[in-house]
Formats: sequence, structure tokens, C-alpha cells
Amino acid sequence: MNWQTLALIGVGAYFLLQRGGTYIAEKLYLAGSPQVRVTGPRPFGLGLEIIFPIGNNSGVPIPVGQFDGALMYGNLKVSDVWIRQPVTIRGNGVTNLVTQAGIDFQSLPGDIGQLFQAGQLLNQLRLVGRIKYNNTSIPVDYTVRVL
Repeated sequence: MNWQTLALIGVGAYFLLQRGGTYIAEKLYLAGSPQVRVTGPRPFGLGLEIIFPIGNNSGVPIPVGQFDGALMYGNLKVSDVWIRQPVTIRGNGVTNLVTQAGIDFQSLPGDIGQLFQAGQLLNQLRLVGRIKYNNTSIPVDYTVRVL
């Protein structure tokens, strides 16, 4: 094969992968209200579990290897959020994506002071971040209900 053929194959593969990622992102949806549950005390803080049901309209299971996100109260980041292990979202079904988080008691007084200064005391708790599937990154920004 000459270099032009290889270049054409490379460009075609790139666009196919990009379109495939967009297709997958269009098939995922929030299937219910995300919920926060307190899992108990941990050193210097409180452990949280955030559960959000993700639906998949495609017939193909979608493995989620990573979730990079944060639990937000207004513009204040309350905690980083992560998944402990990869999760596969069932095809034509709903799977709970369970994420972990923690609130640090050492920074809490300063954070509350920032909220007072900014006039942001009556905000909703939100889960923001990105679900990562292969080379595709799907944005997440949902209001969270506390159990």
C-alpha cells in the first residue's frame, strides 16, 4: 500500500470512530432522579454514594470505564466524584451508575463562608462531570436528591 491509501484509511477510521461515539452519546439518557446516600464517616469527613440511573436506547451494552465529576452546590465544589470499577449499561434497559464521593470536614467552614459571601445559600445540589466511553466523553449535569 502506498502512503495515500494509508492516509485515506486513517482519515476514514477517525471519522467512523467519531460518528460512533456521537451515536452512543445520543442513545444514553438519565432515566430517573440521581440520589445521594450517606455511607458513613471516614477520616476527616463523610462518605457519600451517588446513584444515577442511566438508560440506553441502543440494543448494545455500553461499558463505562470512567466518570470524572464533582458534586456541586451552586459554584462550590463539595466533592470529587468517581466510580470504583467499570460498569456496563445494559442495552435497551436502565443501569444504576453508582459513584463515590466524600465531604471533607476540614474545608467545610470555609466553604460555607464562601456561600454566605456569594449569596448562594439556596442552591440545588448537582452532579456534574463526564461519562467516558472509549474516546467519547458524555457531559453530565443533573440535580441530585438527598436521601
